[in-house]
Amino acid sequence: YNTPGQNERSFLASDKLFVSSVNYGLGMIRNNEYQPISGSEFLIGNVITAILPHQNNSYLILLENGMIYNLKDNAFTKWSSSAEFLKDSGINTALLLRNKDIAIGTQNNGVVILSPTGEVKLHLTKNKGLSHRTVLSLYQDRCDNLWVGLNNGLSMVELSSPFSIIDEQLGLPGTGY
Repeated sequence: YNTPGQNERSFLASDKLFVSSVNYGLGMIRNNEYQPISGSEFLIGNVITAILPHQNNSYLILLENGMIYNLKDNAFTKWSSSAEFLKDSGINTALLLRNKDIAIGTQNNGVVILSPTGEVKLHLTKNKGLSHRTVLSLYQDRCDNLWVGLNNGLSMVELSSPFSIIDEQLGLPGTGY
């Protein structure tokens, strides 16, 4: 596809192909042609790390700097979340889970799972369930486990388990087999 300028990244969300351009903001491929999304100029110079389908035919636009915007009918609004710490965490990746929760992998604050309304449901980081605080990738398997690709290693989070973190920090010495 011919697009203006240099493409930074592309995202497939709800069968729509979004293209992030370094110099032109955000566009979409429609009828095999690039069409800019008006009002996206404020995204110029920002790195988009994920675009996820959201409620009522809208999309969440997640930026590397921790900001999240909602895009609906070519209008951008700041998406409010109780995870204010994302602004200082850096967003590397995000994934829409099957139950419509949003998993966000950060540069320096682990993984956070938000409800569709932006409430923090789970926050895992180093010494709180993960072996490293930098999350580079996320994947949900068919058993609804969340696989977390870390800067150094891999963790699996059993999202359907009624248990959370069970380790020595909770007073359970030794090793479980």
